[in-house]
Amino acid sequence: MATTHPTDIRNGIADYINTQIGSGGYIELTTLGGVTIAIINLNTPAFNIPVLGTMSIYNPPLTGIAIASGKASLAYIKDSGGSIIFQGVVSAIAEGTGDLQLEVEYLNYDDTVNVTQLDYVSCL
Repeated sequence: MATTHPTDIRNGIADYINTQIGSGGYIELTTLGGVTIAIINLNTPAFNIPVLGTMSIYNPPLTGIAIASGKASLAYIKDSGGSIIFQGVVSAIAEGTGDLQLEVEYLNYDDTVNVTQLDYVSCL
């Protein structure tokens, strides 16, 4: 049997993550090869209050501009100093399988990038 956390602990972990992102946090979208495609600023706070250990981005959509062309495959959520707080997989909304979902995964330089969904789920 796997161990689990009660809801108040899961919410506390999620709150801690939100605090670590702090002011000036951002999302870095990269290719599988590590090329940065876009940087999207997070709001402050970055996420809504957690419910059942899950929190969603605060006040979506978040908008940025692509700084390179390629397929966005990975999303790194970072604090203002560039430290990775957590990371996830990117997919198109139509696929619905990614941790972070974009209208399209393939971006061209100077495209507008809209992040409409990004949830953080703390461990059970």
